[in-house]
Amino acid sequence: MDPTSEKFRCFMDERRLKAFEVARAFHVAEQTVHHWRSSGIPARRRPQVSEWMAEREREEFGGSIDWHRPRAFVLEGSREEFEAWQRAALSEGKIFDEWIRDGLNRLARERGYATDPASLQALPLVAEKQTGYRATRSADGSSRGRPTPPSEE
Repeated sequence: MDPTSEKFRCFMDERRLKAFEVARAFHVAEQTVHHWRSSGIPARRRPQVSEWMAEREREEFGGSIDWHRPRAFVLEGSREEFEAWQRAALSEGKIFDEWIRDGLNRLARERGYATDPASLQALPLVAEKQTGYRATRSADGSSRGRPTPPSEE
């Protein structure tokens, strides 16, 4: 599936958009939206869909997006997954978030979306789920040891 169609599917899922809502925006049948999600958006429609997603993002963020500001995301996984990831990070001498960032950058380069790693900043983890683990950071961004489980409530 093409990148626009993949982004479209994720865009709808992340925002919990219903097919009828999207269909109304494009003046198409609800079934058309289901088809776009399963088989991809036709090439002639991709520019229109991309612009619609960009416009929705601008509305969500209250105007233009500052792409120079660091971004963060939530990574969900089981306790076993987090422990395995942490062991892998430690085996490379990295803290968890550095290991994730380096891995994502490596995947992007391998798939042809090259990024200059020197231009990337270390991102602090800003959210966690009760079932997840987090790496602790001090105010200056330095690591404070091994990841700790979230506090029990």
